[in-house]
Amino acid sequence: MINRTAIAIFLSLSLIQPAFALKLGFLKNSIINELSEADMTSLKTTVNNSLDDLGDRKVLKWTNESKTVEGHLKVLFSYNMGKVTCKRARLYLKSQGKKEPWQMNLCKTEQRWQIMETPLTLLSDSDFKELQLTLASLLDSAPLGEAVFWRAEESSVGGTLAVIKDKKIDEQQCRTALISLKADDNKMLNGQYDFCRKAGADKWSRRATQEN
Repeated sequence: MINRTAIAIFLSLSLIQPAFALKLGFLKNSIINELSEADMTSLKTTVNNSLDDLGDRKVLKWTNESKTVEGHLKVLFSYNMGKVTCKRARLYLKSQGKKEPWQMNLCKTEQRWQIMETPLTLLSDSDFKELQLTLASLLDSAPLGEAVFWRAEESSVGGTLAVIKDKKIDEQQCRTALISLKADDNKMLNGQYDFCRKAGADKWSRRATQEN
C-alpha cells in the first residue's frame, strides 16, 4: 500500500518534481513510503530551518524519531534566479540497506524553501553535460569579456557564458564566469561563479561559497 499522506507531505516539501505526483505507483517501494506523517513533518522543518546557513558542499543530516531512516541533504552549489536565492541539492535517504538519491533545485520564496523550476531543472542529462563542456572550454582559453552563446539541443534553454575576471585564490588559478540562461517560458538564471584549478591540472572545479 502507498502511504499517500507521507508522499503528499514530501511533495509539499518540494523535494521531488511535481510531475512525479502523477506516478505515485513509482513510489510504492520507496523509502518515502516508509515515512510517517510525523517523519515527513520533521524532515520538512529541519530543511527549512537549516538551509539558510548550509554552504556549498556542506551536508545536513536528519534521522527520524525511530532511527529507522536517515537522510543526508548536500548542497551542490548555490545560485541566484533573478532576486531569488536557490540551491542545487541532492538528498540521500537510507533505510535497511537501501539508499535513494533525490536531486532538486530549492529556492527561497516567501521566507521558506521550496522547489522551483529553473532553467537547470529543464536541462536533460546530455544537455547539462554539453553545458559543462562548453563552460570548461571557455575557462580554458577564452579572453576576458568574450561571450559565447549556448543553446541546448534537447531542452528549451539557451543563454550566454563569459569569463569576466582572472585571479589567484589559495595558489590556484581561478576565473570568474558569468552565466545567464533563459528558458522559452522566460524562466531565467543569472549568476557569477568562481572556478579554480591547481597548477598543471586539467579539470576546473567550482569554488564553494562560504557558509553564512
